[in-house]
Amino acid sequence: ALEVPVLESVNPAAGAPDAEVALSIAGQNLVPGMRAALLPGGPVMAGRADLLVDCYDVARMGDLALVAFFEHVDKFGGFRVLDVANPRAPQVIGSFGTVDMGQALAVHGSTAFIATLNPYTYVVALRSVDMSDPTNPRQLGVLYHPTGYPQSMTVDGSMAFIAAGTEGVLIV
Repeated sequence: ALEVPVLESVNPAAGAPDAEVALSIAGQNLVPGMRAALLPGGPVMAGRADLLVDCYDVARMGDLALVAFFEHVDKFGGFRVLDVANPRAPQVIGSFGTVDMGQALAVHGSTAFIATLNPYTYVVALRSVDMSDPTNPRQLGVLYHPTGYPQSMTVDGSMAFIAAGTEGVLIV
């Protein structure tokens, strides 16, 4: 497994914008030749979860991250539930599986919504999933639509809005 680099210190912490500066960098899992961008306020990699599947979308639910995926070899998709309370060491704690590709996710309260696509029939499905026990997500319902390609989704109150490629926006 790839170890996530952890930057522990950079000395000096600041320098003149156009001055040449010799830096001392210390941390864990740093390797020679690794590239780093040291910009004030810039994005910093806090952690990584290598799920060994193709990941398509992510939705947050408190200290959880739901990750839509599809595993091409076994033809299995859905979403994985990660505990990201410690972003340096995310842990898979649950999974919701379908035979379809997990494409787009949204969360409303304790319910997750996943738009899936069957890679053979191209039928789209919107599944509602009870997340009251994140270690054991349970399907509440499903609605099938004959065509489309889910790209993204948002849920507002009782309405789901799915960007579905050439089908436009599906409002459920």
